[in-house]
Amino acid sequence: MRKELTQLENILNLLQKAVVIFRQPSNIVDEPIREILNTVEEVNTALFGCKRLPAYPFDEHPNNMASFRELYKQWLDTFSDELQYRKSLGNKIDYDFHILLSHVSVMSEDALIAEAVIHLEKIRQVSPKGYENMKEVYTAYRHLWGVLDLENGDTDLINKRVHEVKCHLEDFIWLYNNLADYRSKKVLHGILRFWLTFDYEYKDSLKENNYDDYYDFDILTCSPEECLVDLGAYNGDSVLSFIHNFGAYKRIYCYEMTSASMEEMQKNLQDFDNIIYRQVAVGNMNGSVYMKGFTKDISSNTVASKGNMEIPMVKLDDDIREPITFIKMDIEGSEVEAMKGAERHIREDKPKFAVCSYHNNRHIYEIPKLMREYNPQYKLYMRYNGLLDNILLSEYVTYAIP
Repeated sequence: MRKELTQLENILNLLQKAVVIFRQPSNIVDEPIREILNTVEEVNTALFGCKRLPAYPFDEHPNNMASFRELYKQWLDTFSDELQYRKSLGNKIDYDFHILLSHVSVMSEDALIAEAVIHLEKIRQVSPKGYENMKEVYTAYRHLWGVLDLENGDTDLINKRVHEVKCHLEDFIWLYNNLADYRSKKVLHGILRFWLTFDYEYKDSLKENNYDDYYDFDILTCSPEECLVDLGAYNGDSVLSFIHNFGAYKRIYCYEMTSASMEEMQKNLQDFDNIIYRQVAVGNMNGSVYMKGFTKDISSNTVASKGNMEIPMVKLDDDIREPITFIKMDIEGSEVEAMKGAERHIREDKPKFAVCSYHNNRHIYEIPKLMREYNPQYKLYMRYNGLLDNILLSEYVTYAIP
């Protein structure tokens, strides 16, 4: 209670400052107006969490105090409406998401980019080593998200993420409203917050600590009749985890296009029956593509239209004839095309899904929208399984449950 009273006292003091300024002669403009704008932003931040609310009226700098008084009245109306809206919402997660997207809606892309750069510069000053590690990782995965190099003025990654949020507000609102639990909603809010502020401490609070990656018992129920398709099976680690968590199964299909990973996986899974191995890429066509490695980590190999190593590609609709009950995908950006190539299975079999949705900035909303297009009854969830104390944001998974 003492904290709330102190906050209220500070807000009242700020508003009183504005009243004093308004009583000054109308020919005094620039400095008093700047003081009032600072006061408005401080009050907004103290009560609502961001400097600018929806319908923020001060984008145009008025040329006299009289016109500024009119804008101030508009802000008071917005302030009052926002207080009422805050009271009407059921919880803080809903309100935090509303504020974040409201802030985006009233800011230009350039202003949002500038804010993100300021936040990142602070991290760079406080933790130079952490910033260098982050830059190194983002450089290695620049083909997924873009380049980030403040020293040379390259904010490509920030530009792309801000553009996605700014231009696809309706898609993010749709996704938030269609997520089935508040843990998922908080994960979505935290991802967007990180995109705009690099707040990795808040990001770390989202990490799923109770269950193994992909296999959240509060979301998934599996039976001995499961036909699991693991796309991006790597060395068999996610299959071993599935067996450890759920035990019996009918059949497991393992798709992995890298020879070294396939050999290791077959050794790791040699004691288990009814496992079928496919050393191919999976997409929306049957034919050939090329494998390309962007990093030293072979688990990050991707497909390309040209290159030196040609590999076959298949559509799941043509490659698997029996019904599928569960599909896990982690295929370095090919998830959407693989889903399109499995449309028949999705519409007819209605399998459970656990899909990595972080390999492309658009995938965070494109993947769940495609899931719902193929099966409108799917319930959607999100979980975050990324590394702690790391400025890289990845390893978030979208689930679809029939």
